[in-house]
Amino acid sequence: MVKVVSFDLCGTLVDCSFADSVWKEGVSLLYAEKFDVPFQDAREKVIAEYDKVGPHDIRYFQLEYWFRYFHFEKSHHDLIKAYKDTITVYGEVPEVLERLSEKYTLIVATLAHWDLIPPALSSIEPYFDHIFSATSDFNYVGKHQRFYNDVLAVLSLRPGDVVHIGDDYVADYEVPLSIGMYAFLLDRRGKNGLNDLKEFESRVGELNESG
Repeated sequence: MVKVVSFDLCGTLVDCSFADSVWKEGVSLLYAEKFDVPFQDAREKVIAEYDKVGPHDIRYFQLEYWFRYFHFEKSHHDLIKAYKDTITVYGEVPEVLERLSEKYTLIVATLAHWDLIPPALSSIEPYFDHIFSATSDFNYVGKHQRFYNDVLAVLSLRPGDVVHIGDDYVADYEVPLSIGMYAFLLDRRGKNGLNDLKEFESRVGELNESG
């Protein structure tokens, strides 16, 4: 029987414009200002430097590291604050969380670094009992089996106690399924998986009815 409902963050609860703006626009603007180069040149240089490190290195996810690397004098926290207005919570999310929170424990299981999580969740954070960052809490560079198993261990849960939803086919669907969790793929484009969290809410109810 499902006791806990787990959500990915970017692409599931909020759209990715906030994170993209911070990483791709904000850092590039600071680079352009510091080195007196056109924005597009700065953007290409910044992304090239990101790619050199790559997503298999924990530094890739650490905004503070990149501020040191580029020798920016400003705080990375100030950059994050500057883009708070780009945060968009998907329309159905608050009402779905409101209803689900009356029946289940709600958690977030995300790859995002803790620097970005509080602002991204600011309007809906009270619905969640626990928030886990693979990169910040466990120093993992992906949402692998170890990540989900560690979350289960922290919460003293069995895999079958949890259902997870997210928009990454491997990290949010195949991996949790592989360790015995329930999982659903979200595709807000309507091509593969569930269309929104209202549809997911119905599926969660069906799981417990069938169980």
